[in-house]
Amino acid sequence: MKRLATLDTEPAAKLVEYLASLHITSSTQSSTEESGLICSELWVEDANYDQACEAAEAWAEREADASARQAKRICPKCRSPHLDYVEHPRLGLVYRCRDCGTVVVR
Repeated sequence: MKRLATLDTEPAAKLVEYLASLHITSSTQSSTEESGLICSELWVEDANYDQACEAAEAWAEREADASARQAKRICPKCRSPHLDYVEHPRLGLVYRCRDCGTVVVR
């Protein structure tokens, strides 16, 4: 078994559900971080580790997109939720759309 991720309990449960929908079996164990927070460690079989990593990355991106849409951070030009903070020479930190390159000042 290999550890796939350590997440808060709620996101860990969502990731386990997503992995199960892809027929990737995983298990969780509760752990306590040095800060005292209780987290869930996700474990997968060694043979499924690479597939589980790819699935976890896809899940994380989908969750980030959903969160951005919910926060209404979308590109005004192409409606993409893929906005990243970038340094602008005159404006400081601004959003830049990953899909079309539009600079968004909020």
